[in-house]
Amino acid sequence: MQADQKSAVLRWHTQDTIVLRISITITVLLSALLLSSAEGRNSIADSLYKVLDGNLHDTIRAQINLVLAEIVYVGDMDEAELLTQRALDITDKNIRHSSGKELFAFRVSRGGALNNMGYFNEAHGKLSKALKSYHYSLKLFEELDDKPGVALALNNIGHVYFNQKQYEKALEYYNRSLKMEQEIGNKKALARVLNNIGLTYKTRSELNKAMEYYKESLQIRREINDKDGIANSLNNVGMIYQTEGHSKKALEYFLKCVKIQEEIGSVKGLANTLNNIGDIYSETGQIDTAIAYSKRSLELSGPGGNPKIIERATRSLSILHMRKEEWEKAFNYLRLNTIMKDSLLNKETHAQITEIQQKYESEKNKQMIALQEEEIARRNTMNLILTGGLGLVFLFAIILYTRFRLIKKQKHTIEDQQSVLLTAHKEITEQHAIIEDKNKDITDSIRYAQRIQQAILPSQDYCNYHLNDHFILFKPKDIVSGDFYWVYAISESQVIWMVADCTGHGVPGAFMSMICSSLLNEIIIEKQVTKPGKILDMLKAGIISALSSGDESHAKDGMDGVICLWDKKKNMLDFAGAYNSLYLYRKGVRPNSDSDDSVRYYEDDLVEFKTDRQPISAFSGKELAFTTHEILLKEGDRLYTCSDGWQDQFGGPRNKKFGPKRVLKFLDAIQTTAIENQGNSINMSIENWKEDTEQIDDICVIGVQV
Repeated sequence: MQADQKSAVLRWHTQDTIVLRISITITVLLSALLLSSAEGRNSIADSLYKVLDGNLHDTIRAQINLVLAEIVYVGDMDEAELLTQRALDITDKNIRHSSGKELFAFRVSRGGALNNMGYFNEAHGKLSKALKSYHYSLKLFEELDDKPGVALALNNIGHVYFNQKQYEKALEYYNRSLKMEQEIGNKKALARVLNNIGLTYKTRSELNKAMEYYKESLQIRREINDKDGIANSLNNVGMIYQTEGHSKKALEYFLKCVKIQEEIGSVKGLANTLNNIGDIYSETGQIDTAIAYSKRSLELSGPGGNPKIIERATRSLSILHMRKEEWEKAFNYLRLNTIMKDSLLNKETHAQITEIQQKYESEKNKQMIALQEEEIARRNTMNLILTGGLGLVFLFAIILYTRFRLIKKQKHTIEDQQSVLLTAHKEITEQHAIIEDKNKDITDSIRYAQRIQQAILPSQDYCNYHLNDHFILFKPKDIVSGDFYWVYAISESQVIWMVADCTGHGVPGAFMSMICSSLLNEIIIEKQVTKPGKILDMLKAGIISALSSGDESHAKDGMDGVICLWDKKKNMLDFAGAYNSLYLYRKGVRPNSDSDDSVRYYEDDLVEFKTDRQPISAFSGKELAFTTHEILLKEGDRLYTCSDGWQDQFGGPRNKKFGPKRVLKFLDAIQTTAIENQGNSINMSIENWKEDTEQIDDICVIGVQV
């Protein structure tokens, strides 16, 4: 889904006769067509002037440049921008010395040109400049009482605020544009604004309101037979139904959308809708049908197609083939997906950095930009390396399994053929040596995967910069870990972190952590969802979709964990969790009476906040949305999140579990220790507790001081 936007407002406002206007317009179109295959394309406007008249008035010259910009901007935005700038130069030269109808014509051209420049700046990621151009355009159209121009400028300003995630401001301008379009009676423009309002409510997860506006937009587009608009609205309504879990209804709308897109030849739109249909069939367990739709989307996109659509299609195909245990196909699609994701992140990062550099000039913000660039680039590289490394580990595991089956067969041959016992014994010895070599190779590969997994975790510098005073204790049971932690700064004042415990440990756990980490990147960085409860809902849906192969043994694979959003300016903490708790240390935090079952206190200064008793996976109990909790923080507060590996560790005199009560007691006991050193204290307590006992699970603990 995307907002509807228009590049320019081009209407004739001169005193010319209808005949002159039509002749000029036809000449413009014919000249542009003739020149499209000739050399010297940068002089289109000059050649047009020669075709018409070398002595045309500047009011007409300005309008001709804008008409040409409207013609070429789809295929050559740079050329359209040059033509628009030429129109601006003409109006700048004349507007101060003109009056009457000439002044009116120059101001109309200037309003359209400023609107165009806003569109070009927005396309280049220069949102501040775009907003400035749109506001200048709006002011001119208001002074000229040009209601269609005013309505369009308001819509485009709303679009900039939408891209800046200022949704209240976006709705304010969209609603002003809506009111103006209702007065004018331009149904196509009215449907466009209704769609934009629906998208804004969808982004804010207000699905009922989004559906209301989407359906109203769809009704108008059907009335005027706007097929491209109808297809867009059908797709948007279908995605609402899909988000709400009404797969059958969503599929009905997507299929209607496909029929229209095939009719009008909308390749990009069709590729996107086919991805949506593939997701529906994937969710309902129809794997082969889902693969067919996703492959068709990929084929339509082609090698030079839209990277977002290709990235989405290859991600789906990788997961679907993994569910069919077609590992080579899954790996190939995953590799292509990583390349596309890297391309998208680099493009989005470049646009974000351009906008940030316009807003902030201080050294502190430059440092933040550099860290963000380095972190994204490092994550992209490590994702690619981890995919390759784990793929090699998986291939070695298959080789080892094949060798073991061969040895078993040879053993039966030895028992049946005693006469060749000596020869068989020699062969077994040779095979054992091969297995030993392969086992060493696999162990070396897993250790390499350990280095990759450690590298893909947030860097120490990144965590130090955004979490301030803190510690991170990361203690895998085996070489690689099913536990992982994830840190991302939404802005300088807002940071999200999560401690997650995936099903299993070792290589299976590492595969799960890769899937879950990738889903977090998609939900928070790409889709920009920041409410903790909503993040866990979407993470749960993504895990179920990725692992729903029909095998009940894997149906409940997933993860537990706690995710926190810290707003440093408001000193507010939003958090949500699955089974695992959040601990807060604050002097005098315990109230006079303990009446809340969702919390547990230890002494007067330490409290455990319990979270939802359901996993982030398929669940046999009642399915409920995850709850987002809020805590108003105070300076000096200390927050702790951890996996259950610490409390489940066996040891002590009676070889018992460490247990949640000992966790509370120990956290209370180490509060005289600086927060940076508490991780070492916890690690020492675990080692002393287990002594010679084996570590039974991965352990991860994060402590943060406000």
